[in-house]
Amino acid sequence: MSNYKAVRVGTTMPNDFQKMELRSTCKVNGCGATYNIFHHLSAVDKGAVPKQIEEVQSILCGEHVDDKFQKHLEYYDLD
Repeated sequence: MSNYKAVRVGTTMPNDFQKMELRSTCKVNGCGATYNIFHHLSAVDKGAVPKQIEEVQSILCGEHVDDKFQKHLEYYDLD
């Protein structure tokens, strides 16, 4: 299991994860899918969050390039 996850707003996470303060939102064509960043309690690293936000935004934008794209996943592992 990954220690770092991007989880779509509205999806629940196990109690052993901490929600970080920043969110990532897909800005392609008004999509607006929004993700919270979660860190496992044993691996919380607030300094990693800005880079993880950029990583999630890159993933979300990249998915819109695929002609078969339907919707974003509920979560993405970030490590």
